[in-house]
Amino acid sequence: MLYILQARLQAFLTHQIAPEQVEFVKGRGTSEQILNARQLIEKAWKYSVPIFLCFVDYDKAFDNVRWPKLWTTLGELGVPAHLITLVKNLHEASKAVVKIDTTLSEKCHIRKGVRQGCVLSPLLYNVRR
Repeated sequence: MLYILQARLQAFLTHQIAPEQVEFVKGRGTSEQILNARQLIEKAWKYSVPIFLCFVDYDKAFDNVRWPKLWTTLGELGVPAHLITLVKNLHEASKAVVKIDTTLSEKCHIRKGVRQGCVLSPLLYNVRR
């Protein structure tokens, strides 16, 4: 079911993702961006122009997606309400337990973030604003 939902969401969202965004986008990858960076460096050296590159690694990026903003953004991007409701229900029903040695905690509700390992998460992460 998640793959069907992913396909439906992609129909609405893929064109909303910036062309510079390559991670988590079907048909795009970081190898092209590495080639672009290399070409920039070579040109800078050739013409003795200083160049500065910045690489950003978002720590716990999936964990920090705020749901209310995500639901609003999906609506603004034209995703039908029934698909937003499916995504919303999937996330709002999420619970977690903590395991210390062999002891499990009580279930606690998850209140933000997209689900680790879920096929929807990369797409949802890319459209959050």
